[in-house]
Amino acid sequence: MATYGFARTTRWMRCDATATPGMAVVTFTARETPAYARPVLEAGIPVQIEKPACLHPDEFGDLVGIAERTGAHLMLAMCNRTSPLVEDTRRIVAGDGIGRVYAARVLALADQTRIWSERRRDWTFDNRETPGGHLVFLGIHWLDALLHITGDRVEAVQAQIANVGGGPISVEDVATLNLRLASGAHASMLSGYVLDQGKQLGVSLWGPMAGFGSISRPPGWSGTVHRLRRTRSLTGTRSTRAPVGNTRRTSTNACAPASGR
Repeated sequence: MATYGFARTTRWMRCDATATPGMAVVTFTARETPAYARPVLEAGIPVQIEKPACLHPDEFGDLVGIAERTGAHLMLAMCNRTSPLVEDTRRIVAGDGIGRVYAARVLALADQTRIWSERRRDWTFDNRETPGGHLVFLGIHWLDALLHITGDRVEAVQAQIANVGGGPISVEDVATLNLRLASGAHASMLSGYVLDQGKQLGVSLWGPMAGFGSISRPPGWSGTVHRLRRTRSLTGTRSTRAPVGNTRRTSTNACAPASGR
């Protein structure tokens, strides 16, 4: 696999009409991304881009339109989808393991020390370069995990954002969301830079037959979750009800592993 800068790649493509890269990875600030991703998509080359990839939704809609017209894939790096535990959770939900999902909670918290450290305070905290703070960079991984697990879509949103910590940034450090999903399920989410260190990440789900979920970093895994690291499957206990398939129902805590920056 070859890695080239944008100028060299586009020059090479102009000079060699037969040059057709298998895909391109475009990584710039949110403000810059549309201008660099557009010509690659126009050339029919699949593109993976960092999120957020725009300052305004219309800019991303433009990229989607080009991708649909040229048939080139436009991809975002939502790495939680590849987690074995996310996939296992999805399998259980799809197999009616907890019944219809009634409610969900998403937690995505990171340390606030990066805001106060001049060395770590980069363009991701500058609203001239990005449309938002923690939610659009890190929290989005876990919102995407919820939608991937349930196969659902967000239908309505109530949200609040603020720079609660008062740090020297021009984007929010905390976002709280209440969501109504297309299935009728309700979900809440807390996303933000609020910790002194580390991360707290996870998805919890509840239905009429069972519920499962935990936070995957401090305060730590609970119940029998330590088994998951070895077995890569959601085993445990759930509320007592008649079994579905071979699933044992006794009370459980399980979730997906953490990822992100």
